[in-house]
Amino acid sequence: MFGTYRYILAILVVLTHLWPFLFHTDGHWTGPYAVYSFYMLSGYLMTLVLNERYAYSLTGLGRFLTNRALRIYPPYLVVMFLTLALVLLNPGLAREFNGHLQPPASIMDWVHNITIFGLHERRVANLVPPSWSLNIELTFYLVMAFALSRKKYLVILWFAASLLYTGYAVTRGLSLEARYFSLLPASLPFSAGALIYFIKDRFKTSRPLLFAGIAMTLYLSNVFLTHFIFNDMFLEGFYLSMVLAFFLTISLVNVDAGLLGRRLGAADRFLGDLSYPLFLSHWFVALLVLGFVFNGVLPKGGGLFIYTLPFVHITALLINRLVEQKVGRIRKKIRPGHR
Repeated sequence: MFGTYRYILAILVVLTHLWPFLFHTDGHWTGPYAVYSFYMLSGYLMTLVLNERYAYSLTGLGRFLTNRALRIYPPYLVVMFLTLALVLLNPGLAREFNGHLQPPASIMDWVHNITIFGLHERRVANLVPPSWSLNIELTFYLVMAFALSRKKYLVILWFAASLLYTGYAVTRGLSLEARYFSLLPASLPFSAGALIYFIKDRFKTSRPLLFAGIAMTLYLSNVFLTHFIFNDMFLEGFYLSMVLAFFLTISLVNVDAGLLGRRLGAADRFLGDLSYPLFLSHWFVALLVLGFVFNGVLPKGGGLFIYTLPFVHITALLINRLVEQKVGRIRKKIRPGHR
């Protein structure tokens, strides 16, 4: 069910950006909830493969980092250059739609946009606006690969240090900007995900699908109802979402693929395949829709989200079939155990 979970998180990010005032005039919180939930899932999955597939050998680490690069960069670069072409065609509309959608103005801006590293600093020119989070992902891949995810005691220390920093940030009243967009606060969900790998067996249940259904219901209830419960959706609701994502991830870990059956398993994989290209391309597709459907006038309400949704799914499917699946054949050869 990880594929369905990743897909839901991607849709929540798209909803945040393209229908920002759906629930509340203070803006949309589902994006931050989803991004940190994905960090946690990523922390678990990377710890899993590092310990069980790549075995922390020098050769294994090289294979891991190469595999991650092939996973992240080919679809990213396709979307980046497609967006650049669209921005150059109508730079005024692109900049008005999202101030980051403009051509890089310097060599270093080009370097940041192509390599992804440095984009978490919220630079003005960012042709794939959500890629600031990919910068954080890649940084933690490196840190986890070379040290932090290797032993249980290291992960516990990492998690404890992350909790201490989070407590400091909250008690000092730091803004969401300081508690969300940089590397230090992102350490908490990544370390929590790594911790799940080492404690997952303690949460085994005889009814994993029921447990997962309850966990998903609680998680989504917080996402969509938090403004009725808390005064600050970016504080209490934000950290509650991480607690619920922790238990949701544990519950999904214990759902064996065989429990889903052939059709549900295939649907889960299909949705998972769409999640990353959906995440990457929604600003690009929305800009196309804004220009061709709405004549450059941003509609009120959810019109942009509703019209963009089918086209971004088509785009995601094309990127998956034409880019990810072809690169996937190379990735399979790099994984340990390939014959």
